Amino acid sequence: GTTTVRYGGMRANTLALQVVLANGEVLRLGRPVFKTSSGYDLKDLFIGSSGTLGVITELTVRLHPVPEHVHTLRVFFPSITAAAEAAYAVMASALPVARLELVDELSMRSVNRYLGRNYQESPGLFLEFHSATAAAMEAEVALVEELMRDAGATDLTAARTAEERTAQWEARHNAYWALVNMHPGHVYVITDTAVPLARLPESIAYAQQQLSAMGLNGSILGHVGDGNFHTLVAVTPDQYDRAHTFTEQLVHHALELGGTASGEHGIGLVKREYMAAEHGPALDWMRRLKTLFDPQSLLNPGKII
Repeated sequence: GTTTVRYGGMRANTLALQVVLANGEVLRLGRPVFKTSSGYDLKDLFIGSSGTLGVITELTVRLHPVPEHVHTLRVFFPSITAAAEAAYAVMASALPVARLELVDELSMRSVNRYLGRNYQESPGLFLEFHSATAAAMEAEVALVEELMRDAGATDLTAARTAEERTAQWEARHNAYWALVNMHPGHVYVITDTAVPLARLPESIAYAQQQLSAMGLNGSILGHVGDGNFHTLVAVTPDQYDRAHTFTEQLVHHALELGGTASGEHGIGLVKREYMAAEHGPALDWMRRLKTLFDPQSLLNPGKII
């Protein structure tokens, strides 16, 4: 989600879990501590396995304190590549950014229409910083604003109140529904690649080029602070094969850059065809693990591998 760049995803925030195996055996994995060097980390096998290895029935998660100071920004750029390069500059600076989200012109136009906003309809970044002190926040904001201007920002707006901050993140979280509303009768094909941060601008530029070359109507947005972005492609039934080809090209390009077929949405059924290209011989060991934990393939069969 949007705060993963600062606080980590569920894998990083799961300390322990209870899981029921296909044979009914109950395992408790992990301990409610922040670090351990005891034994193999079986807990991580089950996190993200989509229920194919066991059914998780209990979690112990890490909680984070509510920040004392919050600063939220909207920054717009002349191109989506410039926005992606600015995102990389933020991450390379080691600023403790709490949210760093990419939006494009189409998503902003859709949000304005769907939610009645008047945001600039240009590619941009939504950023947020959390701090324990006002002095630290002031220094961080000054640096990020300098980075944004150096990257070619054309507009920089701060959300001054809690209501404005809520409205900004409501816009980001409703981007999908705004796009659906803008294209009634269409089906959406959503990509979920992730690449090393240094290759992010290149990957986003490739996605934009391929959308144009293939005559597809799509929006690019996502959690660029951790190298993950989504392309939402609106298609009619006769365009579905073209959209699948686009997804295939984007995945293979991400793999060439050292990235992954799925940053967060998972493999499921649709992306199984890319597993061998990404994992090579390791895929066979994944299948052996599946057989070990679920020899009769009772748990979510056919998924991932």
